[in-house]
Amino acid sequence: LLAPSDVADWRTPAAVLAIVLALVLYSATNSGLIACAITLHDREWNTRRALGTLKETALEYGTLGLGAITALLLSFSPAWAVMIVPALLVLHRSVLMRQLEEAASTDQKTGLTNATAWTNLASAEIQRAARDGTRVGILMIDLDHFKQVNDAYGHLVGDRVLQAVAEVLAASVSRYDVVGRWGGEEFVVLCPEVTKDTLHANAERVRERVRELRVQADGVVVEGLTVSIGIALYPDFGPE
Repeated sequence: LLAPSDVADWRTPAAVLAIVLALVLYSATNSGLIACAITLHDREWNTRRALGTLKETALEYGTLGLGAITALLLSFSPAWAVMIVPALLVLHRSVLMRQLEEAASTDQKTGLTNATAWTNLASAEIQRAARDGTRVGILMIDLDHFKQVNDAYGHLVGDRVLQAVAEVLAASVSRYDVVGRWGGEEFVVLCPEVTKDTLHANAERVRERVRELRVQADGVVVEGLTVSIGIALYPDFGPE
């Protein structure tokens, strides 16, 4: 509606602003509808799940930008649209490869690093610590009495509890730490270049935040969760 009728006028600031405005409005409307659908389905608001990550948002705007460029090329001559095909193929391939890499290293139930990928990262970090003379901390976290949650409320609620605990763990440690799901109701945290006191403080913070957690799922509320945490500090312990 706002675009100039003459192709030569597309270079004006008003035309560029019109294109940017159209992209932003489309993205906002699309994201809003998706966020509403996800929230209605989950019956709770989760910002990361409803709105996506920064990487996903950047990919969306990159795709919209390519769409706008394609539209401009078509306005000049349909033949020029062929030039955009290689860029689309490269983008699709790179995104697909990234998705496959993340799928191979991510626990599908919690979104954390899976046991295999976490072990590889931990081994590499321990090797670096041995070379540089630094310390590496490990937290082994076990969710207490989790079987009782599954028996009382079912596995769907149990899965939501695991996801909530995973979110608490990810939010309770620094951005340099690596949180993984070891299996079942067990989680692990890799803490590079940490002291014993800091490692102990991290464990206490995790314990307190899990204890304060209230998980709503399928019309029930699960609270009073507790965790048991083991601490190891390399090179005092390990490297096995």
